[in-house]
Amino acid sequence: KSKMSAVFHGGWIIACVLLIPGLLNLIPLATLACVLLLTGYKLTKPSFFFDMKKRGWDQLIVFSLTISGILATDLLKGIFIGLFLAILLEVRALSLNPIEVKEEGNKTFVKFIKNVSFFHKVRVGETLGQIPMEKEIRVSWESHVKVHIDVQELLAEFRANRKQQGGEVFIN
Repeated sequence: KSKMSAVFHGGWIIACVLLIPGLLNLIPLATLACVLLLTGYKLTKPSFFFDMKKRGWDQLIVFSLTISGILATDLLKGIFIGLFLAILLEVRALSLNPIEVKEEGNKTFVKFIKNVSFFHKVRVGETLGQIPMEKEIRVSWESHVKVHIDVQELLAEFRANRKQQGGEVFIN
């Protein structure tokens, strides 16, 4: 029930492996497989799948394929399958545009609709640079959207430069 129990459990396993390896070899592999499956089932309760779905379909797919890969091959290969898929999905997300631009009269509204990483810095700079000087710029994002510190510094520099040139930039 506590973290200390995990430490003791690990200690017992090490002690058994070092002190009684011959006795451990007498345990049938099928029995060990059943213990492993039961432990795996307890660790990946069905509620975990629902939690992953709440986080997004991409998270559910990565989680499910990792579990499937572990069951179909072995632990290390299954984890690499999940890791590879997660990296592919992140690279795909980087290619999506996180910026929404709307113009109303002499105002331009720039809204970050997704998390903005430092990989998006060039795209943000290009988008802001294309807005005519006579337009007032309002940059905003929701509280759940994360904007990387490099992009925030870019916004601050852009606002200072624009102000020197007589333009206005408001950042939420």
